[in-house]
Amino acid sequence: MLFEQPSARREILQWSLFTAIYVIVVGHLASRRLLWSDEITSVMMSRAPGWGVLWDSALHGPDTLPPLNVLLMRLTRLPQPWIELGARLPSIFGVWLAALSVYSIIRSAARSEAAWCGVFLLLMTAALPYAVEARPYGLLLGCSSAAVALWVYSNRSGASPLVTGALIATLLVAAVWVHWFGVLAWFVVGILEVWQFRLRLRPQLWLPLVAGGLLCLPLFPFAMHAKEYSAVMVWRIPDVWSLWTLYAGLLPASTLVLGLVIGVVGAREGSRTSATQNETKRLAPALRSAVMLALIPFLGYLLALGGVGVVTVRYTLAGAAGVSMLIALALVPLVASRRTLALCTCLLAAGAFEEAAQIKHDMTEVGAVRNQIGPFSILRTGADSGDVDLPILVSDIHVYLPLIQYAPTSLAHRLVYVTGQNPQATFQMERYAQWFPVRTLSQEQAFAATRFLIYVAGDDLLLPGALNRGWHVSAEPLGINPQTFPRPGYLLLAERIP
Repeated sequence: MLFEQPSARREILQWSLFTAIYVIVVGHLASRRLLWSDEITSVMMSRAPGWGVLWDSALHGPDTLPPLNVLLMRLTRLPQPWIELGARLPSIFGVWLAALSVYSIIRSAARSEAAWCGVFLLLMTAALPYAVEARPYGLLLGCSSAAVALWVYSNRSGASPLVTGALIATLLVAAVWVHWFGVLAWFVVGILEVWQFRLRLRPQLWLPLVAGGLLCLPLFPFAMHAKEYSAVMVWRIPDVWSLWTLYAGLLPASTLVLGLVIGVVGAREGSRTSATQNETKRLAPALRSAVMLALIPFLGYLLALGGVGVVTVRYTLAGAAGVSMLIALALVPLVASRRTLALCTCLLAAGAFEEAAQIKHDMTEVGAVRNQIGPFSILRTGADSGDVDLPILVSDIHVYLPLIQYAPTSLAHRLVYVTGQNPQATFQMERYAQWFPVRTLSQEQAFAATRFLIYVAGDDLLLPGALNRGWHVSAEPLGINPQTFPRPGYLLLAERIP
């Protein structure tokens, strides 16, 4: 499919170099970035004591997604201090696969320089941050993009529709098994096939797709679990503004600025050249695939309106591949000079590195917490004050989960999540308690004690609850955590007034 031109050796060398740099940069970020609450959910599930327990926790536990991502995370898990890297290896691979797919699609119709423009544009979008997140969105992007790339390849002479159909079906099944919105990739491939061949559909392609659909039937119990979970969630009803935010979230400002610069360069070049009819015909399959991938956020929006109720940028991340390809393919009929295309590639490569640098700048590193620069230094302040046995109550799930993930053993057993503050979080934590070693108390149970510590951070309602009950709360915090992870907070001592 790839590297069949006389320049194959040069392109293989380029891809080897790109892969090495990608693995080094993204692996570095993935190994140092702290896990956040949803990632910790996936990590806990992947580290279940057995495959059966893992499957059951995916079917009845605190997450609502299909199980393939956590199954893969179990295969890639690594010991300390590489837990974060091991958990994110599937996502790292998924975004790399998406980059390869973008390159393949554009390369089928244009020069390698244009294909590299598409790759670096992809890494400047919202795709790169999800390469360093232990959730299924990177894999969803990779499987969806690769399925479309194989569809483009299936249109070439010499390609076996039956073999490519089987591979496409495998990728589409995998997309659904990692995330429910993977079903959008099925619509994309189906629409592309109808668009390309009208009523002359290829049974060698459709039969594997139908068979692949049957492999999604075992997900029905997981869908029922997700439906039960969604019943307690409060979703914002999608509107036209939601559609705008989906596309705006895919493209950071830096991508738009560089796209504008490249557009100006292309316009100048376009005054000197124009695409031939053969070039336009060669572009057609790639352009159609780019359009359909770029429409995935719109399809996700329609799916949310149709009853799913929620759609976010990460659910429709495959749209980033489509938008990247559209911008890169727009250069093909405009830019005649190979040198100009190479310059555009260099600009976009610099933009991709800037995006990686921004991720590193914004993240909190694992070492900051493990060296006690973060929240645990102030938790220890409570221990040093003599309150070594008092429970430390937390009422924000997004604070509690990172705390128990990274807390030393001496502190982890003291951390308690207080339910009832948020119905959604309470529902989720009740399922956590069924499968994982977490401690939960209701508000009534928590306030039955005479003294406890409150870690005030995030959406905390424990402090107002204590004050409303007439408790004495220390005027001066025992410790202050200015760190951004889990969230800025402080530690207070609460005592019941006799």
